[in-house]
Amino acid sequence: MRALVPALVVALAFGGAMVPGPASAADPDALVHISNFAFSPRNATIQVGQTVQWDNQDFVMHTATADDDSWDSGTLGPGATFSYTFTTAGSFPYRCLVHGTMHGRVVVLDPANLPDVAVGSVVSTELTPAYQSRIDVVVRNLGTGEAPEEDVTVAYVYHGTEHPIGVATAPAIPAGGSATVSVAWNTLGKVGDFVLVARADSTDVLAEPDEANNVGQGVGSVLLPPGLLDGIDLLEPI
Repeated sequence: MRALVPALVVALAFGGAMVPGPASAADPDALVHISNFAFSPRNATIQVGQTVQWDNQDFVMHTATADDDSWDSGTLGPGATFSYTFTTAGSFPYRCLVHGTMHGRVVVLDPANLPDVAVGSVVSTELTPAYQSRIDVVVRNLGTGEAPEEDVTVAYVYHGTEHPIGVATAPAIPAGGSATVSVAWNTLGKVGDFVLVARADSTDVLAEPDEANNVGQGVGSVLLPPGLLDGIDLLEPI
């Protein structure tokens, strides 16, 4: 019996495989790998009643723990797995209790009431001439179910190429509702009119009746203070 003690100590040190989860799934509906100190994919999308399974491919211990602590994998050692079945629709953020930089999200959809996020408007307001603007994006939910929290990206177009400006997180939006998100735009070195492009559900976590309306455009104008560049011709946005 003494020879078994070291093996037991090693198993308890790494944990995970000895911690039962609230659900088991031989064939999960979504699989999240824990690898290189990250959850991959970071956003997993399933439907009500489906199961997510996490597997730890790292050489250290991790957890998958709901931000509201409603579910918790316990300590997962290398090679360990954890499964959880989600019974209500919504957006469920989670993190690793061992490593505070690791975050993920499970989006659970009700197939009978799908959200449909759409960009309603993209408006730029110059705060400091030739230095900083604020871009406001109105996101609407045209579907019949609540749209969970999701990311909105904003970019400007120069010579036909999109250049990222920033990312804002839209809150959960009820059916028929809307929300406004904002990003700051450092316009130093730019002048003129620019096409702005905003994308709702930029990480593509939602299954929607209409995916095309996720993208909207606006115009951002960057002005120079009077007299700053007298005698210099600026032919196009830079």
